[in-house]
Amino acid sequence: FVFMWVFTLATLAIVCPPSAVELAERKEGETCGGFCDSHGYCAKNLECVKQKPARLAFSFLSPGTPSAVGRCERSKSADEPKAKLTVEGFSKEGPKIVGGKTVGGVRSLNPEESPELLPISEFAMGEIRKASASNAPLSVTKIISATSQVIAGTKYVLVLQLSDGSRHSVQVIDQAWRTPRFSLIADNVLAWMHL
Repeated sequence: FVFMWVFTLATLAIVCPPSAVELAERKEGETCGGFCDSHGYCAKNLECVKQKPARLAFSFLSPGTPSAVGRCERSKSADEPKAKLTVEGFSKEGPKIVGGKTVGGVRSLNPEESPELLPISEFAMGEIRKASASNAPLSVTKIISATSQVIAGTKYVLVLQLSDGSRHSVQVIDQAWRTPRFSLIADNVLAWMHL
């Protein structure tokens, strides 16, 4: 029993020496991996796929088989179709997103075609009025830009033009299951325009 523990600890402490010989990248179908990657590494867009060995009784006592040899196969991400993504005038190749909205992805909204922005801008305007030291009646004259981001609810970032000539960048969280539904998390004055 003691021998097994010593053997297990010894195999956990193995450190691969630096290779004196630079191995060439392996092509699709060639062997790869092995103890300390002695059979080489796969080329770009390939991954070393290793067969999983059958689990034996008391296999929890050994650290596994880091020396498994595999075959270089085309990685699944290399086979995914690419879609052209455009962000603020720059285009970049990226993986195709299937299913629409992604959590954490920021979407630009057209204020003229997004009726959900009206109650959000009205809520933000009410919060700005509460914090304002002025008695002048403020109102939103235009939603200049808007983005949304799916998080724990939806975070909206709006740039609002107000009746006093100021522009505010507001961040509002919409959580339909909560009361109150909206929360203002940021209000920054961007610019003043003299009307």
